[in-house]
Amino acid sequence: QFKIGPEHESLMQVELKEHGCRFQLDFAKVYWNSRLQGEHGRLVKQIVEDAARKCSNDHQNQTSPTSIRECIVADAMAGVGP
Repeated sequence: QFKIGPEHESLMQVELKEHGCRFQLDFAKVYWNSRLQGEHGRLVKQIVEDAARKCSNDHQNQTSPTSIRECIVADAMAGVGP
């Protein structure tokens, strides 16, 4: 994390679109590497499959279906940028 002047804070808030998903990021706090699109796609696929499985289980148990909501994903092993 690094500090920037208050006049530039809004420039660090970005929204990226990849694999049909919106990623809302604060570049003052995170590292994003577009070269990892394949890994991002793999994670999106896994999250979608897990959500579908959860929704299917909700229907089988006759509970209310899972609503669409945001998903926060943290990659603890992201490493260091180039």
